[in-house]
Amino acid sequence: MAIKKSSGSGIPSGLSAGRPANPGFGQLYANGETARLELFTQASGWQNIVQETPGVSSITGSYIESSNSGTFVVSGTNFVSGAIASAIGTNGVEVQASSTVYNSLVQLTATFTGLSNANEPYDIKVTNPSNLFGIIPDAIYINASPVWQQSSGSLGSFNEAASVSIPALATDPENNPLTFAVVSGSLPSGLSLNTVTGAITGTAPSVANNTTFSFVISVTDSANSTLNRSFNITVNSVVVWSTPAGSLETIGYGVSQGYSYQLSAIALSNTLSYSLQSGSLPTGFSLSSLGVISGNANEVSSQTTYSFTVRASDGEAFADRSFSITINPPVTATYSTLGTYSISIPQGVTRAEITLLGGGGGGSTGNQAWAYGGGGGSYLKATYPVSSGSYSLVVGGGGPGQTACNNADWRNSGRGGNTTFGTLVASGGVGGSQDPAAGGVGVANTTTGAVTVLKNLIGGSGSGGGDMLSFGGSNGLKNIENDSTYGSGAAGVPNTTAGIHATGNGNGGGGGPSCQNGAHRGGGNGSQGYAIIKY
Repeated sequence: MAIKKSSGSGIPSGLSAGRPANPGFGQLYANGETARLELFTQASGWQNIVQETPGVSSITGSYIESSNSGTFVVSGTNFVSGAIASAIGTNGVEVQASSTVYNSLVQLTATFTGLSNANEPYDIKVTNPSNLFGIIPDAIYINASPVWQQSSGSLGSFNEAASVSIPALATDPENNPLTFAVVSGSLPSGLSLNTVTGAITGTAPSVANNTTFSFVISVTDSANSTLNRSFNITVNSVVVWSTPAGSLETIGYGVSQGYSYQLSAIALSNTLSYSLQSGSLPTGFSLSSLGVISGNANEVSSQTTYSFTVRASDGEAFADRSFSITINPPVTATYSTLGTYSISIPQGVTRAEITLLGGGGGGSTGNQAWAYGGGGGSYLKATYPVSSGSYSLVVGGGGPGQTACNNADWRNSGRGGNTTFGTLVASGGVGGSQDPAAGGVGVANTTTGAVTVLKNLIGGSGSGGGDMLSFGGSNGLKNIENDSTYGSGAAGVPNTTAGIHATGNGNGGGGGPSCQNGAHRGGGNGSQGYAIIKY
């Protein structure tokens, strides 16, 4: 079929006002004003026969990762029915909208699915049926869901009273504000969740035993769906020693008498008990369940260190710690000369062992056939409370032997001197008598204060004396710690030499010869008292 050309030469052109007045149907016109080629039809008059290029100026809406979809209003120009919207990611792949709705020449509504934030930002392209298109670059970003920074399960194990700081549980890829909440279970008391940052901080509570706290935390960025995750925190019951390990003390024997030392550990929730796990305490010491080491250490001959391990337990948790205590041998000083002394007690000594012996009584001479020896001084051994400072010690002398035949008060005249320390008194022995019923007898001790008396012995009576042909009785020395008859005199010894008294070899003075022998010699002097200070 032949093609019929339009009349004239070429296609007429001009402005809109220059269009032919009576064109024939099918007439073409190049409109320079609208920059398009027009066709005249009976139904519509002059019409553009080539579509204009669409332009995309803006979009509104958001793409939510959790729902994997987003609906956008696309604004622009020259949109026509049948136009299609598509998204082009940074990977160059073009994803066509699942639906594109033509609203007007300047507006479309497009719904997208299947986009990934790995390829954002996306360009939006609108293509008209003529295949002419327009693009707006970097138009869509994916609103990604918050990202958990902590795996589900345990967030850690903490000792009671420990400081707890757990960083943000989740973050947002776009740094959008997040909201956190505990939606079930509970945090340990003393800990709190920051609802803005998602951090958990605070101080672990005290617990009776190891305890695990379970809870669920939610996070949302207000656009995506809320995410939940389960966590737990364990709080451990603990025992913490306050007393440093190692040597508790090096102490002298005196300090070790009546010793007391409090060990210290901490358990926040339960009562602690203490027990010896290994090693040994100094002999004489014991450990109470309350952690007190106390007692009176046995005497040692040289410096001795005792090592041991103590366990502090609250019934659930326990902690062991090793200690040692060193005991030094006692300091011992003996005073056996009549006089008054100032005794200096060093710092830390709380008790001293004091041994005192009173002076012996002097022996008598008698009008009868017999004269009697003086009584032994009283013997006292005691543990005595002291503190650092000076104490007065008096050592008593021996009583004088009696020379008068008619002395009515021989017992007091021949009395030995008292030996004293603080409130401790060891009485001197009484003088000998001419009474055949009894010789000199020691006097009972008197003590005051918090004293532990170890020995308290009264000096025994002296005996002996003699006639014209006899020595006076001597004062025997017996075991004063085991025999209360210290100072008992021995029987007179025959001798052909008259008028000489016997010298006592013990604490009490020996009896002198009888006045009847005409020599009138006196009884023997009592022996010196003494004191021993040990600490």
